[in-house]
Amino acid sequence: MSRYEVHHFTLADGWINSWTIANNDGEETPDSFVTLSDAQAELNDFFMEIESEIHSGERPFKYAYERDEYRIFDTKTKNYVG
Repeated sequence: MSRYEVHHFTLADGWINSWTIANNDGEETPDSFVTLSDAQAELNDFFMEIESEIHSGERPFKYAYERDEYRIFDTKTKNYVG
């Protein structure tokens, strides 16, 4: 059972799990991770991809994200751990 979620802060809804995965039919559902290190690795990969897009000119800098907009949530303890 997955225990950790990557939450993003939104102005409308506060902290939510907006991290999704698409199934074979293309439908997106919220994603979660078995370990804290898996969730952290996914978040690190996300920021490396954003940085790469900015450096290549594919993404304007104004569309970058800040790390403090994201947290890792432990669904068992109901606390943010990263």
